[in-house]
Amino acid sequence: MSESPRTPIDPAGVAAAGVWRIPAPVAGHFPTSAYYYRLRQGTALPNIVGGGNTPGEPGSDRNNFAQTITWEPAVSHAFLPNTQYTATIKLSPVHPSRTFAMFPLGDVPSLAGLPQNAAAITCAHAGHDLLIHIAFEPTGDTIQTAQRIMHEDWATAGGYNLGKYFRHASNDPVRHGLCTWRDDMSFVRPSQTPGIGNELVVSFKKDPSLAPSGVPQVFKDNWIRSGGVTTRERSPGTEGINGNTGVDRGDTAVFENAYGYYEGRIQFDSIRGMWGAFWLMGFQVDYFADHPHSHGAMGTEIDIVETFHSWRTEGPLAPHGFNSALHWDGYGPEHDGTSMDYTSDMVGTNVYDGSFHTFAVEWSPQEYVFYLDGKEIGRNRDGDTVGLHGMMHVTPNPTYVKLSIEAAAWAGGQGDDNPIVVKDAGEFRVDYVSVWNGPRPSIVSYHAGGGQGAMEDSLVVRGTACTLQANAFTCPGYRFTGWNTSPDGTGANYAAGDVITTSANIADIALHAQWVQA
Repeated sequence: MSESPRTPIDPAGVAAAGVWRIPAPVAGHFPTSAYYYRLRQGTALPNIVGGGNTPGEPGSDRNNFAQTITWEPAVSHAFLPNTQYTATIKLSPVHPSRTFAMFPLGDVPSLAGLPQNAAAITCAHAGHDLLIHIAFEPTGDTIQTAQRIMHEDWATAGGYNLGKYFRHASNDPVRHGLCTWRDDMSFVRPSQTPGIGNELVVSFKKDPSLAPSGVPQVFKDNWIRSGGVTTRERSPGTEGINGNTGVDRGDTAVFENAYGYYEGRIQFDSIRGMWGAFWLMGFQVDYFADHPHSHGAMGTEIDIVETFHSWRTEGPLAPHGFNSALHWDGYGPEHDGTSMDYTSDMVGTNVYDGSFHTFAVEWSPQEYVFYLDGKEIGRNRDGDTVGLHGMMHVTPNPTYVKLSIEAAAWAGGQGDDNPIVVKDAGEFRVDYVSVWNGPRPSIVSYHAGGGQGAMEDSLVVRGTACTLQANAFTCPGYRFTGWNTSPDGTGANYAAGDVITTSANIADIALHAQWVQA
């Protein structure tokens, strides 16, 4: 039986969307990646095959194709030195009635997003797909330190202004059957913790007025008004706080990224029936209809930390329990995933001790590695036998960042019909969130020690040498005598120009200027 004729993909629609931008490979950095990924350029994002792709529908061609990026040679972790890499972008029609077979190859070099510094760009038709091959110049002979591609410490934010990258998450009316996100529960304020300027506060309080009609009284009494923030853009017309009912169904992200090192410094509270979370969410986590049982390749929710079990005092999830988790293939009957549970006895740290702790994941092509305070606590590798359908794949598709508080009856350990939240109000606090485009380097930071001025940090590939910077601080009436690892001078002494070797683990070094009267 012959195939029905297909409609050509409109070149104007492809030009309007462009292709995913691919920076030139750098030794030591992670590759750019995508798997049947749909760019979003101001049009509705279709949820299933054929959705939003009716021929002739305004703007439909912008979301009528998906992009997959592969590398030759394959990259299992970060780019290697002295290696020439070629990236292939495969453009595939989303709707089965469309084709790239007639796409004019002469239009390809002018597509937005293609690199201008490539050694060569060629293209070819492949069935109903379009292949774009991008050959780059060889990488250098030295491993380069990763760079921060996103850092938010809320230094220039305040109140409900959440800074450059974050926005209030959706004002969803019902989440997990016991809470509602509201904008007024997430805000920025000056921190009372020494060494921190501003901090993000994600808070909650009981608010029975938000409970839907018809819920049992015990649910209404425990209903939670809580906060959530995200690097996903809000839909037009849904800005604002305090009762806004809009949701974050905008089809663009303020910041999204795939492979990288994601780190947040957070102070969590222990609350029964609730959990705080630092997590990554993608636009395509529920796109399993396109590729059933992709085992996470189409998109994965990556929960860097969730505080589900904080309150437990006995059993395998006690004491001071928390977890990391992965979810894929949507949130319906096909949902799959895996979770890693931790206790203070397992990791040697009580994350609810009132201090700030760093929670992180290093997400590379071959694995997710989870960290607490710079120490590895768990990992999941591509191809691991986990979940309901036998295995998982590391997703190559971008995600955006979220921080949130939620409540559910089952989170209190009393069953689905017996919610319990033991506090009327509470919060967690965030010092910063950073994303790096490769393995997290060691940071050697310089502090004035009572002097004046500012100095840039030294970023160093872990386990390699660092030459200490000359002092650039000033302190009128005093003379600089060197650096010390302790503010009061009781630590190790170093002079400008000394060479120190950083740890192979994630361990930063803070150096403080020492002064004597001139």
